[in-house]
Amino acid sequence: MVSDRHKFHRSSRLPARETRLQRQYRLAKKKEAEDEMAAYHADNARRAAERAVRVLDVNPPDFAEDYSAGPATYDGPSYWEDEENVDQHEETRAEIGSYYQGLIQQQRWRNWTDVFDALFPAYTLLKQVTNDWTLPGSFDDNSKKLCNCESHQKKTRPVDLVDLLGQQRKMISFCLCTPDPVQIMAHGYLASTPIFPQTAFSLRLLNFYDLLWNLCNAAATPFAEVLRRWNESISMRLYNKKETKPRDLRRTLIAAIDVYRLLLAKHRTVVETFSSDCPQDILAQRSCPACFGAALPVANPTQPADTQEIFVCLDGNFQHRHHERASKNHLPLQTPDMFLKPEEIDAAERNIISHEQAQKKTQIAKDRCSDQHKAADDKRNASTWKGCDDTGLMGCCCRHDSLVYFCNINRAGEGRCLPMAILERLFKEIQPQMKLRVLYDIGCSLDKFIKIRKLLPSETPRMKFATSIFHSYVHEWECQMKYNPRYNVGWGLSDGEGLERLWSYLSPLVSFLRNAARNHRLNCSTIAACSTTNW
Repeated sequence: MVSDRHKFHRSSRLPARETRLQRQYRLAKKKEAEDEMAAYHADNARRAAERAVRVLDVNPPDFAEDYSAGPATYDGPSYWEDEENVDQHEETRAEIGSYYQGLIQQQRWRNWTDVFDALFPAYTLLKQVTNDWTLPGSFDDNSKKLCNCESHQKKTRPVDLVDLLGQQRKMISFCLCTPDPVQIMAHGYLASTPIFPQTAFSLRLLNFYDLLWNLCNAAATPFAEVLRRWNESISMRLYNKKETKPRDLRRTLIAAIDVYRLLLAKHRTVVETFSSDCPQDILAQRSCPACFGAALPVANPTQPADTQEIFVCLDGNFQHRHHERASKNHLPLQTPDMFLKPEEIDAAERNIISHEQAQKKTQIAKDRCSDQHKAADDKRNASTWKGCDDTGLMGCCCRHDSLVYFCNINRAGEGRCLPMAILERLFKEIQPQMKLRVLYDIGCSLDKFIKIRKLLPSETPRMKFATSIFHSYVHEWECQMKYNPRYNVGWGLSDGEGLERLWSYLSPLVSFLRNAARNHRLNCSTIAACSTTNW
């Protein structure tokens, strides 16, 4: 006899019903998607017909004379071939599926954008009231702080609430004046969908996973399975809609994690903006206060005065590339604050080209140092980047190994535009009296490149270059005497290899970020790099 013990959690079954407004909204969205798909198919059919007409005009079929004389009695070879329906081709089906997924992602992103304006103030308020959801009453109903609607104006429906200490299906009250995710936030949980959410995860759980990911790089899929088994052992079981097996929380958990990280980034940006007087103060909060913070007056005359020098190192890494056939994200590329925008890199490249044309210089001539630097040679690595849309990362960190900026490399090799874009961004954000000391694997070549083409003429007196210590001793002796930090005054014990230590820390992310979506790759790289801050 088959046991029914696995169905003992009757209260965990989600009722399969919806309100009239929810049904109208669902049907309207369904009709909108069907109309878009119909327009897409009609456009494809129109283009196919136009191509067929052009082919007939250029190469008309060679009809025989007897066929034109009596087509009904002609039994010769056929001049036409019947082809299958275009919709049956695999490429067409894949294209339609990708288009449909793009519509879903874009609509979901628009819905979250509409809700986020109300969700972030609620998150900020409740974060302060509950001390980041650590107080005993953090998961009580705090909806009175966010909404003034009476109980008779609200409607209730069940929502699956998942926490570190158990999971439950609870009746939550919703009203028309406040978005549903905000009402769920009042209970200490973050919804996984912006409209009609049925699953939510506690802020305590999301904070725990964020810390776990930063230190252990725990993927969301195994973590969701561990969470399900753990909660089922101490609380009730949550079933799927058909009540045939336990719920798969992987997708909903990933969606909640993405929104939680958006809230964290927004909160950090607001704090940095309102507590900073200038862009350098933002760098002091985001990166390193010892390098970018304001210098205090020296009270003791025996102590040396501040030299007002900022030491940074540059380096690229091509292990952090991204496969072109990886997970697709149909949303526009979202560049985190720690990354330079693609427009800045393109502007730096145009600036280099314009100065080369004005100075009548070319990129053909190279010195021996840059020629020996394998990563700087585009041709030598062209076959390596086949099948990759992003070929690596270029970073900038201070002398205390705190990340300052990232650049996303989407071409072969370390182009000159990448370090130039970083330097231009730094000079825009640091104070005018600050001096910049740059350590780079081919700092000698970059220094000559800037001087010959007369780039950054107003900032040249504030710049000084050196080669990273691990690469210095393979340069020519004349180059070492001028650019080796151990043979020149003013560099101290700075070795310029802080990014090598950062790449070593980020090495566990290489394998699975190659197949992640592009936005996830940039966000995960930023979060992991910021977790290495030494202060």
